[in-house]
Amino acid sequence: LDYVENCRRYLKRFQIESSAGKRAGCPYVITGGPADAIPFAALEIADALAVGEAYTFVRELISLIRADQPVDAIREFVRAYPHAIERSEIVPFARDPERPWLLIDPAPKLACPDDWVDWAGVPPVRSDDKVVRLIGSKGCHFKCAFCATTYRQTYRKNEDEAQILGQLRALNRQGERVQILSNDPLNLHYFRAISGKLDSQSFTVQEVKDRENRMAIIRSGVGMARFGVEGVSARIRNAFGKPISDDEIVEMLLHFHEHKINTHMFFIVGSPYETATDWVEFRALYERLTRTLKSGICRVKMTTFVPTPPAPLARYVPDLTYEREVAHFANWVSGNAASRHMVYIRGRGGRTHTANVAEQLAIPLPLAERLV
Repeated sequence: LDYVENCRRYLKRFQIESSAGKRAGCPYVITGGPADAIPFAALEIADALAVGEAYTFVRELISLIRADQPVDAIREFVRAYPHAIERSEIVPFARDPERPWLLIDPAPKLACPDDWVDWAGVPPVRSDDKVVRLIGSKGCHFKCAFCATTYRQTYRKNEDEAQILGQLRALNRQGERVQILSNDPLNLHYFRAISGKLDSQSFTVQEVKDRENRMAIIRSGVGMARFGVEGVSARIRNAFGKPISDDEIVEMLLHFHEHKINTHMFFIVGSPYETATDWVEFRALYERLTRTLKSGICRVKMTTFVPTPPAPLARYVPDLTYEREVAHFANWVSGNAASRHMVYIRGRGGRTHTANVAEQLAIPLPLAERLV
């Protein structure tokens, strides 16, 4: 969500002003979700920001509203809640003028959503896509150079094997589609005990390239294995901190497809290291897959590199030269590497990409356009 450009307009439509002087008698606004990546921008509009644990926070908030509690009582609830920040709590802290997502002086911790996780009290998450997700872990135990997850979030695992496997079996009996909510489910010791039916599931490519790990995935009955390969060449993957060779990728995909498991690979384009030579290698890999895979569907999705603080590569602002390479690749695929077992999904266009850069760095769109 582009809070600064869009949300303010919608809030005004409902007579909710971001200026404190115009707020008399108006609702108390709380936001959450992806806004925790850009808290300063979000708190220009909302009174409070709920970080993580949203399923618990929302239930407690609704109980206050149903009890006809006044706004002051809700405000006190937010201030005392360990997973929320109120706007007034960050006003005294000065920001770096060149990097507004950073404070000039380190502030004391205002909220730490990962110091505790009530695994036992957390219900399965039923999403709009009709998939029930059992919470296996939060964060990720890898530290990739482009990914902010492990730099923002403490890594926590639900170690209760009986709880997860019991819920999984019960949901399978009810005919539900089920996933384990985790960035790295193979790091959960009980994943290898799963022999039921899982929906599509995300993994890390570092884990999936190990054959024993792939056998565990095959036994779990996953409908589609999803993983981020990231770099379009082995050189870039090494730089990202996710080393895997083209030969290993081909071996991994053949193993999955032989066991009737479809695959979905994510590649990051427009990275700080990328050259035309890397794209030549990527074309060779893609063509090799079109001639090798004989069953199922392999999806190849491109996403564009975006600097995401506080990951190390946030210091690099991308340019738009990748757009030309992506356009050439799309034309090349249609003319040279068509296969009914391969699906190519193109990444963001330049305008959307630039808006994503502005959002992640919490800077105005015109400034992002100049930087990019």
